[in-house]
Amino acid sequence: MCLCLRTSLYFECVFAVEADLDRVIDACLPYLSCRQPIKLQEACLSVFRSLMDLDADLCWFSLNELCCPVMYEPPHPDLLPVTLTGSDKPRNQFTDNVLKLLQEFDPPQEQDAT
Repeated sequence: MCLCLRTSLYFECVFAVEADLDRVIDACLPYLSCRQPIKLQEACLSVFRSLMDLDADLCWFSLNELCCPVMYEPPHPDLLPVTLTGSDKPRNQFTDNVLKLLQEFDPPQEQDAT
């Protein structure tokens, strides 16, 4: 009984933290616009970099919902294709800053020493 209670509280805490992060992300998204002053854009990029350390998946998903530069193909033919909201959007005021952040998710490419 004690174990279940602790587990339940743990999940409640996790969901509360995720909901709070989601609110912070939603509040920051407008400041990714190129129409904002440069200092606000830089501050927003900094906030997103910090949030990526806390929950990279939530940040990645939120950014791709705003602007998705790639069509993701399923790894197996039996799986349905993934369609993110941002995949059908044309270039907009958020594109440059979102792409900057999304590039930070990609691992650095190893260069051949030859």
